This record gives sequence, structure tokens and C-alpha cells, in this order.
Amino acid sequence: MLRPSSFLIYNRENAIKLRDLFRTLSVACTVAITAQASATPTLLVDANGILTGAKNVNVAGKRYDVSFMDGSCNSLFDRCANSAFAFHTTADGRAAGQALLDQVFIDGSAGAFDSVTTHIRGCTDGFQCETLIPIYLPPGLDQVQTAYVRNFTGSYIDAVEDYVYMVIDVDTTPVRDGYNGFGYPQINWAVFRQSADGAAVPEPSSVALIGVAMAGLVFSRRRKSKNRR
Repeated sequence: MLRPSSFLIYNRENAIKLRDLFRTLSVACTVAITAQASATPTLLVDANGILTGAKNVNVAGKRYDVSFMDGSCNSLFDRCANSAFAFHTTADGRAAGQALLDQVFIDGSAGAFDSVTTHIRGCTDGFQCETLIPIYLPPGLDQVQTAYVRNFTGSYIDAVEDYVYMVIDVDTTPVRDGYNGFGYPQINWAVFRQSADGAAVPEPSSVALIGVAMAGLVFSRRRKSKNRR
């Protein structure tokens, strides 16, 4: 049995340990919440209200920066080289396209980029904006496989299509008196680059997991202190 003086000392030490645990919990949760907030994409909008790209787009748990450009696969991706593509599988291309629809082509405080597609750089068609994400150029061919992001206005359902091919030297830039080549006023390219830190995006559940783990430690220590009394 603990003597009164020992009991007081023990309880004081235990209180200090509990206080430190709660501080650790608070700091850990704050760090996790801050990291999650910093992972939210930042939309890049020019002085005319045109969406030119975004930073920290979450694609399958990784951060990417993206720019929307007009041009051809040859001009934008190092002669349409596979090594210049950020994504190399159909699944990854689809994930990137869906990330654009969910995180970038949205209506919000930065602008109306879902309901007004002409506010997206490279898209001058008022009905839809079709964004190409290159995935794979087969050897010896002049058509590149892309993920095809279709952002519609009105009640049409946005979608990401697979296996849409684009001739590598066709330029999507419209000209003043109509269209160039085949004419693509509604099409642009998404040029993805991994963000500078390249870190994985923390999941919201990580905050809850930290809280549960720390609360378990606190509860365990409190039970031990009661048993020793």
C-alpha cells in the first residue's frame, strides 16, 4: 500500500503524464487537420476569370499540379513521348480525369467552372469542355491514347471516357475566323506534374485514428493508476 506522501507524489506525476498525453494528442490532431487543409486544391484563375490550372490536386492519394493548355501532343509533351506523361495506365488516367471533375471543374468562390465551361482556358464552346490527358502512345503509331474528360453545362452528366485517341500533331487551338484543322474549340489538354513535395495526401480518417490511439493510451494509464491504488 502506498503511504500518503507517496500517494500524493504518485498522483502528481500521473497528472503530469496525463497532461503531456493530452498535449501530444492536441498537437497531433492539429498537424493532421492542417495537413489535410493544405492538401485542398488551389484553383489558378487569371485576371479575366479564366481557369488556367490548379495546384495540389489529389489523384489517387498523391498531389499534382495541372495546367490547361491548347496545342498538340507533340508540342506540349516532348514530341508526345510516353516519358513526358504523368499517368501511364487507363486506371490512373481515369482517376486523374475524375479528380478534375470533382476538385477543379466546380462552381465555387473562385468561379463557375462547371456551369460555364468557357471560363476554362482552351475551351470556347458554350456546351462542354473536353479535356485530354495523354496516357500511352503505341510504338509506330501517330495517335495517342487519352483519358477524355467531358465537363458539360446544364443537366448533362459529366464523365471520363477511356480509349479516346488523338492524332499527335493536331493542334486544339481555335483561330479567329473559325477553327484550325478539324476544329476543336471545346478541347484542351491537361498537363499534369507531380507537386513539389510529392507527398501523399493525408486521409481525413487519420485524424480520427490518432485521436482513438491517444485516447486509448490515456485510458490505459488511468486504469493502471486505479489498480495501483
